Amino acid sequence: MGLDSTIVLHTQSAIDSNELPDWVWLEKRDDSTNDYVLVYFRKSYGFRHMMNRILEKYKIQVDPMGGKYDLPNKSDFIDNLQNGLYNFLLNPDDWDDESQIFYMDTCYKTIAQAILNLTWMKQYMEKHPTTYLEYIDSF
Repeated sequence: MGLDSTIVLHTQSAIDSNELPDWVWLEKRDDSTNDYVLVYFRKSYGFRHMMNRILEKYKIQVDPMGGKYDLPNKSDFIDNLQNGLYNFLLNPDDWDDESQIFYMDTCYKTIAQAILNLTWMKQYMEKHPTTYLEYIDSF
């Protein structure tokens, strides 16, 4: 256990490679061939706090000890996620992260890739409305 924050895309069937541009990096989850990790941060209090604020804005009850949350299948929700991530790129001091000294360079790359993945995901979900997102907060 530890502080792992993951956003997972659940699909009805495997994603066709023709629908996956080269600039999107997805990782299949071990427990399902149709679940893909879109965003993953390890030991990132900044990302966790941002997600909790966004969830609360959408009236989703947040458990301080972590949990699993189905995310709204709405473009504005994804826009809020992307804006929060952009804020971290532009204002690194807002990245409230106890271990940032050790891997901040990796964080920048991870944040940028998460923004790209979410951009693609919005387009994918328009074509595949049965897909949905889940946030897993293992605190």
